[in-house]
Parts: sequence; C-alpha cells; structure tokens
Amino acid sequence: MAAMRAPARLVARVVTRVVTVVVCLATVPLWALPARAAPSTRLLIVGDSITHGSASDYTWRYRLAKHLAAVAPGTVDFVGDRTDLYDNVNGRSGSQSYLDANFDRQHHALWGRAVSAEKDTIAAAVASSDATTMTVLLGINDLAWLGQTPVGLAADMERLIANARSANPDLDIVLGHVLTRGDLWRRTVIDAGLIAEVNRQYDALANRLSTSRSRVVIANTDAGWDPVRHTWDGVHPNSTGEVRIAAKFADGLSQLGIGRAYGTIPDFVVWGAGGGGAVTARPVAGGITLTWARTPGANAIYIEQRIVSIGEGIFKPLPVPLTGTTWTAKPLPAGWTIEYRAVPLKGVMVGHGGAVGRATVPGTPPVGQPEIVGVIGETQHDVRLLWSTVSNASGYMIEMCELRGELACGEEGNSWNRLPYALPHPTNSFTVELLNPGTWYRFRIVPVNGGLDGTKSNQVDIRTKGTPAYTNYFALGDSFSAGTGGFLDETYCLRSPFAWPLEITASWEASARMLACGGNTARDVIDKQLPDLRAVHARGSTMVTVTAGGNDAGFFGALVNCLLIGPDCAGQRQEITDRINGIVRTRLVELYTKLRAELPGADIYAVGYPLLIDPDDVCLDDTELTLSREDKVMIRDMGLLMNDVIDSAAQEAGVTSVAYKPAERFAGHGACAGALDRDAWIHSFIVPEVQISFHPTETGYDAYAYAVNAARVNVAEAGGLRYP
Repeated sequence: MAAMRAPARLVARVVTRVVTVVVCLATVPLWALPARAAPSTRLLIVGDSITHGSASDYTWRYRLAKHLAAVAPGTVDFVGDRTDLYDNVNGRSGSQSYLDANFDRQHHALWGRAVSAEKDTIAAAVASSDATTMTVLLGINDLAWLGQTPVGLAADMERLIANARSANPDLDIVLGHVLTRGDLWRRTVIDAGLIAEVNRQYDALANRLSTSRSRVVIANTDAGWDPVRHTWDGVHPNSTGEVRIAAKFADGLSQLGIGRAYGTIPDFVVWGAGGGGAVTARPVAGGITLTWARTPGANAIYIEQRIVSIGEGIFKPLPVPLTGTTWTAKPLPAGWTIEYRAVPLKGVMVGHGGAVGRATVPGTPPVGQPEIVGVIGETQHDVRLLWSTVSNASGYMIEMCELRGELACGEEGNSWNRLPYALPHPTNSFTVELLNPGTWYRFRIVPVNGGLDGTKSNQVDIRTKGTPAYTNYFALGDSFSAGTGGFLDETYCLRSPFAWPLEITASWEASARMLACGGNTARDVIDKQLPDLRAVHARGSTMVTVTAGGNDAGFFGALVNCLLIGPDCAGQRQEITDRINGIVRTRLVELYTKLRAELPGADIYAVGYPLLIDPDDVCLDDTELTLSREDKVMIRDMGLLMNDVIDSAAQEAGVTSVAYKPAERFAGHGACAGALDRDAWIHSFIVPEVQISFHPTETGYDAYAYAVNAARVNVAEAGGLRYP
C-alpha cells in the first residue's frame, strides 16, 4: 500500500536505525526490548484558523485523533512544527488552552494562512516532519481576503502539492473542500456559488494529480456543512462543526487505508467549556459585586442568577452579556439572597456555568406592625383590605389562605400564599379579586424592605358573599335541634324526622348529619358530639348549626317545677340569671371557640331559642297547674337573657349568631296561644310525656327552619367578617 511507502531519504534513515539496533542486540537481552512498533503513518495536518483552532476549543484535530485512536490505535502519529492554539481574545498564537489537551497536538496550521503563502513553505514542513501523509484544508482566506479567483486558487493549490512532493514524492494527500462562511444574524450563507466552483476545481485537480505513488483524495468537508449551525462566528467550527470536519477527513483517510470511515455524524455536540472558576459574590450597599476568572477563548460571559429568597429553582441568564471580569448588580432588594454563576460565550457558542457565588444584599427590616382592617366586597368574588403603613418599608405583601373546613392556615395542605408582588409603600389598600363565593379567607399584611420581612399584621377573616355548595352539614346541640316535640323517631336522643336541621338544606346541598341529642348540655356537645363530628367529617365546605345552653341553665327543670310545685317560681329568677350569665356563657364561649378552631372555614350558626310563654297568654291560669303573670314574665325574661348570652358568646367566639330569629319567628305562637284562637307552635305541659312539653310542634319546627334559613340568606347576602 502507498500509505506504507517512504521516500528514499526516510528509507536510508530507517536502515541506519536498524543497523544500530542490531549492534545493540549483541549486548542487550531480547526480552529487554520494547515490543511497541513505530506508527506506520506520520500525518501532517495543514490548514488555516479552521484547523489551528482557538482557546477553549477541542479542535477538529482532537476529534480526528480520538477517532483514529479508537479504530486504528498506535498506527498514526500527528507531526508538525506547532502544538498551539490561537488566543482569539488577545489576538496572538501560542495558547495551550485546549478543552482537552490529552491528544497528539502536533500540526502545521496557522491562523490567517492562505494557499498563496503556504505553497512556498510546505516543502520544508514535509521534510522536517518526515510526513508520509498530509491533510490540507486551505483556500477560504485566499477568496475572502486576497481576492483570488477559483482558477487562480486551484493553480496555487497545484503548486503547493508539487512543492510538498518535492520533499516526499510518495506523499499521500487528503484535500479538503473549502467551507462556506455564514452571516449568523441574517442566517444566510456567504459566497456559496464561489465556494462551489473552487471545490469543483479541487475535485478536478485531485483527479488529475493523483498517482499510484502519491495519491490525492478529496475530503467532502462541505457535504452537509451549514456555517450558521456549525460555526461559532460564521467561519470557525463549533463543537458540532469540529466533529463534522473530522468525520470527513476520517472518511478520506480511510480511502488511503488509514483507519476506518467515521460513520454516523451527530446532529449536535455540546461545547464543554466551563465557567472559568468560581464567581465571588460580595455584598455592597444596595447590591452585590461579582468577580470571576476569564475563560480562555470566551469573548463574553453571561451572568446567570438564582434568587434563593423567592424560591427560584433554576438559574436564569441576565439579558446582556459582559466582557469584563467584574460587575455590580444594583439596585437589589435588601435581604435578598442570590446565587450567581458565569457562563462563557464564544461567539454564539454557550458553555456551562462555573462554580456558584452567593451573597445577601444588606439592609434592615421594616419597623413597626401594621394593623389590617377587612371590608366585605361588593360582589361574591372580592374583598377589600386596608392597613396602616410602617417606617422603612419598601412595600407590603398580602398573605392569604382559604379556610378549608377543618384545615387552618399554615397546616399541611393549606399553606399561606403570598400575592405575587409587593404593593409599593405607601400603598395602604387593595381589593383581592377572583375569590370563590361563600368562602372564608384569612388575610394578613407583611411589611417588607426588599426581601426582608417586618412584623406581620393582625389577621382578619372575611367570608365572601354567596352560598357555597356545602359538602358537609352537622346539626349539633340539644332537644331543640334534635326535633323533640315532633313525631319521635328515636327515644334515646328524642330525635324527630321533623327536626328543623333536616328541613333547611336545599336538594343540591349535603343533608344534615344529626348529632344533636335531647338533654345534652354545652359540655356534652364538646365532650360527645365534637368527637363524633371529627370522626366523620370530610374535607370540603362545611356548615354547622348548634343549639345549646338551655340544659346548662336548668331552664326546663325550673319551668316544670314552677308548674308542679309553685308558687314561688319567680323567686328563682336571680339563681337562673346568675347561672346563665356565669357558667352557661362560659361554656358557650368554649363550645363556639372549639367549633371554630376545629372547623375554621365552616359557616357556624349559634342558634337561639323561641320564647316559650307570652305573659298575656292565659291557658295555664285557672288550672291545677298554675303560673302567675310574674312567673310568666320571669320565664320570658330568662328566655331573652338566654338568647342575649348566646348572641354575645357567638360574637366573642367569631361565629354567626342566630340568637334572636327563632324568638322573632315564634312571636304570638307560644305554648298557650291556642287559648286565644292563635296557632300554638310550642307544646304546653303534657302528661305523661313531660319530655316533649314546651318544645316546638311540627309546625313550630317549620318556623324554626325558616328562622335559621333567614340567617343563612343574610350571611349569603352580606358575607362575614371576624378578627381571630
């Protein structure tokens, strides 16, 4: 094979070396000699800047060396008078800043080289390197900068080949096609027709000059070449372009019996440049100053940042590349912690980020605590917030959460959410929109100085107008919620199918889950009914109604005693009054507070009692069971006091009071109204079924349902407001 031949001068040198080795064998044992054979091909790579490469390149020479090492290990030796790259940043040769210098770096390529110059020096390069094979990629500078014609360029290339052969008549040559240049901004190819003509001239030249002794083959480097996609500046190959050029020369060398064809060429190859060392980030007044080491060959860098304080998960590039080694980012929000890294740019080729620098912008937090006031919105979908401003604040963040049934704000699954931006100081009001109707929301204000939080405001709960589609409804309480006095369905809790909680929901709403039980006190509701509620509650919008307090006051027992024992019923006024104002109120506040804590997002209605007897009713006079007018006044007054206490306890605990509506609805329909030709909605004293005495009739429970639903309508129309 021609690839194995050598010029006469080289043969003489080889013979001399063999004789020397034979002489040495007389004194050196055979087992001590190395078994490694000399490479059979000495490859001289000739070219211009495309072959020379520049700082932070791999070069196509590297890609070819790795291919040959894989397919023909130990058979090819790169030779030449240079090992360097061009320092494209400082404009001089001599750089050794390869991305990977672990390959045979010898070559004979020079930035800016033209065929017209190389033809006069190639003989010396071939002779000094003992090259057996030569690759040539030249011509673009002659066309672009020297104004050479395709015919003239082909003539110069013919002279170059002749001069190379003068140093080694057996030299095999792989001649690469000239590559087109590109305008990266317009994404167009420059002088495509001119380059095509040159390559036709090169093809003809190779066919004419190739001999059995000195073969000339073409490397079709222009096949599939796109300077817009395969270069970093329109001329010089990026990593993808390097692989393409190397692949085409590998194909050409394989025609000479050197190695194998390259095979599949990847569509994209990543540039491996890193960030040139760590970014140093130093906090300064109002910002952060960055410094970084240069990446050889990179003509600019992108600074990428990740704002840790706002939870950014990825680095994002700043919009403008930088050419220096220091930069100050300002103004920046006080207290923000930001990470930075430098990403090198070489033309349009983008490297990888280097080591990260991190700093926090100095500053002091706002001073003082704002106070928030809530205003129910004008529609079902908005609320308005007002707050007092504080000093040293750059703005105010609104934090909110939806009170979802049993989930309080800050619990797992129901975290506080901040609106996406701070309202600039001195803004002190904001309308929050796009809210769900009939829903409780909790709000607070956080004053900020940049990224530094001040003291959070108090909290406000606001219920939007409208009615949600309840997924849970729980009826808690005593006999007045259980339906005692209607047709009894359960003797244990004196429940009735005519109980008003079973009548107040619409067909599309959740039916009442009846937990109310006749005879239960407020303490019983806390100790017995609340645990049952927890066991069955499902997530979603929730309504709770509760009647409680009457049994705690001993009101029913006192009334029966008035009837059965007499005549000093009114004398119990002070004892019952003290009990209602004392222990009953305390228990009700505890009950309502626990309910709101258990179900912070629920609509909770604290329902009062009807007034059992009107003092002007006479049906219980002139009977064996007598009540004096004074007794009836006392009973009425205790009922009024009971509802007053329910109302005040509800307001203190932050639940909706329905304390007075049942009494208003039942007006004129007390236990003795029948004697005055009116409908009595409350049973009178009944023997032996004493337990249903002074409880609503079926009609009375209908009235109860209307009373509670009237309160629900009020809430739907007016919304709700409370300060937890």
